[in-house]
Amino acid sequence: MMKVNKNRILSLGAHTSIAGGIYHAISNGEQIAADVVQIFSKNQRQWKGRAYTPEELETFFRLRRESGIEPVVIHGSYLINLASPEESTRNKSIAAFADELRRAAQLQIPYLLTHPGSHLGAGESAGVQQVAVSLRAAWEIAAVSGVTILLETTAGQGTNLGSDFAHLRDIIAHSGMPLGICIDTCHIFAAGYDLRTEDDWAATREEFEQIIG
Repeated sequence: MMKVNKNRILSLGAHTSIAGGIYHAISNGEQIAADVVQIFSKNQRQWKGRAYTPEELETFFRLRRESGIEPVVIHGSYLINLASPEESTRNKSIAAFADELRRAAQLQIPYLLTHPGSHLGAGESAGVQQVAVSLRAAWEIAAVSGVTILLETTAGQGTNLGSDFAHLRDIIAHSGMPLGICIDTCHIFAAGYDLRTEDDWAATREEFEQIIG
């Protein structure tokens, strides 16, 4: 059993596969000497996932404890669009996100990461407000504790929200929830935030702090 290196300045990891059982995410992380791992909580191409077996959970917790890999982060399903103006898609997305929250709580995983979603032509302002309402609805349905929702920055393709720091600020404000932010550096660079030098990164970080705090 390989223990993580706690002497690293930065925690390094990857998105690891859960194929064959949720606990494989931990063993797959060990194989690459990861300090942290990100996982899907279920088949991300399906709206609903199967329940975990008691044996699967027991093995997951044991391997996680023995490996020292922490934290584990869940990335929400790509099917979820909390900004959708289409009622049927939005309702399925809210239900699916509530399920992700419950799975995170069951697995004792402290962070659930999600893309804000796509407004599909309804406009950024309407999309931002819809994300906030959807997040609040999913949170109330799930009725869990110990899980923090992280909004991921995006590259801004099409009508996707999250490529502007102001989108994230406004989602947090409208939701009234203590949300966190995951800065995907590849995404924000593609969205136009400069990261090419140390000074560029410092300026972008300062802009982030000024807008979001």
